[in-house]
Amino acid sequence: MFGLFKKKAVAPVKSTNEKVITSAANLLNIQLNLCRSGPDFQAKLHSNFVRGYFIGFFDSALQQLGVPLGGDDEFFGLIIIGHAGILALDANNTQQYASTSLRLQDNAEFSEGQAVGGKDFFDLITEKIRHPAGLIGIFHDIQQH
Repeated sequence: MFGLFKKKAVAPVKSTNEKVITSAANLLNIQLNLCRSGPDFQAKLHSNFVRGYFIGFFDSALQQLGVPLGGDDEFFGLIIIGHAGILALDANNTQQYASTSLRLQDNAEFSEGQAVGGKDFFDLITEKIRHPAGLIGIFHDIQQH
């Protein structure tokens, strides 16, 4: 009658892999918050370089933190979770954005962005840098790729 004996909703427990990808997304959000005021934000967000940067950053996080993956399907699922965490404000369909990005593996700009994103996370985790900033120069026209 008053709901005293109803079961309370329990928040789903995130796996270690989801926690790693969510933490990496939080780091990317710091950069993106600084990038949103840059010129042509949406066009750059959908560029092959930026798409590669995101994939490289997430992939490096999973590798450097020793996340065991159960195959490509789990990797793709984690990449989609990561993109949902960073693009909720900026992309209409984060799953489609991530899927499109993953199909760009043979693109030179994508590969360059992937290398920069992976290096940014690696340099952060090995304390060579204090904050990843590979996107900021691109979004604010300070650095060309």
